[in-house]
Amino acid sequence: MSVLNQVAGILVLKMMLMHYLTVRARLMSGRHKWSEDTRTAQSIIGDTMKVLTLCWGPKIDVDRLVGVVHNSVENEPFFLVAASMLGGGHDDLMWAYCIARCLHAFFFLVQLQPFRGIAYSVALGINIYFGWMLAKLQKSSSSSWF
Repeated sequence: MSVLNQVAGILVLKMMLMHYLTVRARLMSGRHKWSEDTRTAQSIIGDTMKVLTLCWGPKIDVDRLVGVVHNSVENEPFFLVAASMLGGGHDDLMWAYCIARCLHAFFFLVQLQPFRGIAYSVALGINIYFGWMLAKLQKSSSSSWF
């Protein structure tokens, strides 16, 4: 299995964990996004969902979880596209990106600066480098950008 596949799998699992934690946080806080969710949460189905999503223990802020999801959607697809277009040869950078993104999500949730900013900056730098490499490949493969 390629490093890109492994990194993509980890980033997908991270995203699914954030979605799960968001549902859990909404059930625990009673902050439901849609009116039908409020009605469902007050029924036997809602009680079952609370058991299935392990709604006990520490609460995580819904807005922070949504923020992590939005930030992931705004950054990670660009990395995955660029990394797949570049092909192999950047395994260490792909792992560094993956670790930085996972650390960024953790530091975001626990509100720990400057580590959140550092993790974000490392991943952003790798994204910019991959974009630059793609632009450089395009430029060197033809005399025109079109």
